[in-house]
Amino acid sequence: MELEQDPSRQDQRGARSYLKLWTQEKVDFTGKFYNARGAVLDPKPVQKPHPPLLFGGIGPRMLRMAGEYADICMIPAFPNVDNPKSRKIVMDEAHRRQRAGKISMADMAPFPRNPEAKYDRKEYQNHVEAASEAGSKYFITPFPPTNFLGSLLDFAENIIPSFAK
Repeated sequence: MELEQDPSRQDQRGARSYLKLWTQEKVDFTGKFYNARGAVLDPKPVQKPHPPLLFGGIGPRMLRMAGEYADICMIPAFPNVDNPKSRKIVMDEAHRRQRAGKISMADMAPFPRNPEAKYDRKEYQNHVEAASEAGSKYFITPFPPTNFLGSLLDFAENIIPSFAK
C-alpha cells in the first residue's frame, strides 16, 4: 500500500470512517486508500452517539485534528513540549470548527526514564495539581517499574481522594 505524503490526511479519513461505522447502519466510502461499500459494524457501540475519540500527540497537524474530531485530547508530558501552546492549537481549531466546549483535556505525569526511578508522592501530587489548575478532566499516570503496585496503591489512597469531586 502506498502512503500519502501527508499522513494526517490518512488519519483524518480513518477518523471519519470510524465515526460513520459507529453511527450509521451501512457505510459507503471511496478514497485514495480506504474503500468500503455497504460496510457494517455490529454490534454498534453502547455509548451514544459513539465512544469518545481520544487523540494524543504533540505535532501541529495532530493537535489540529484533535480540535476537529477529539472528545478527549492528551498532550504528552515530554521534555520541551509547550503544553499551553499545544492546548491553544487544539482549542483554536475546535473553535474554528464550532466545537468549542466539546473537548476535554487529559494530562499526564512524565514517564519514569530511569529503570531505577522511585515513586515520589509529592512530585505526582504536584503534577495532578498542575493538571487540575490547567482545567484537565483526565490524568494519566505512568508509575516506575521498581514498585508499580505499591505506587499505584499509594496514588489511589493518598492523591486521588484529594481531587475527587
